[in-house]
Order: sequence, then C-alpha cells, then structure tokens
Amino acid sequence: MEPVKDDRRAPDKVEWVKIYMTDQPYQAEIVRAILEQEDIEAVIINRRDSSYHFGLVEVFTPRQHVLKANHLIKTSDL
Repeated sequence: MEPVKDDRRAPDKVEWVKIYMTDQPYQAEIVRAILEQEDIEAVIINRRDSSYHFGLVEVFTPRQHVLKANHLIKTSDL
C-alpha cells in the first residue's frame, strides 16, 4: 500500500511578508521592538555584506499582521 500524498498546506505554516527595509541595522531593531510591543511577531534578516557594509536589513512579519504592522511603522517616529 502506497502512502497518501497530501498537498494541503500545514495549518501551522507561517507565510512571512517583508514589511520594512533599511541600511541601518538599529532601525530594523526599533521596528521589531515596536511590533513586538503590540504582540506582532517580527523577524530581522540581515543581508548586509559584513566586509564592505553595503546591502539592506529586512523586517518580516506573518501575513495576517501586515496591515497593522504597516500602520504602526508609518505612525512611528523613525
């Protein structure tokens, strides 16, 4: 008997969306702190080159929090 293939997405799988980009790592940390104060999970991905210090730092949040997260970022004093 062959196993049944299930193509449905797992219910606990999170779809992350990029909501903020900066070339200053401290700004990404501030954004993450603002979101976490509102119980919005946030992840920082540092894509900067460590030798030459160019590139961006990105902040991601789960898709279901994108609208609220964008509003919080726009109304903050960054």
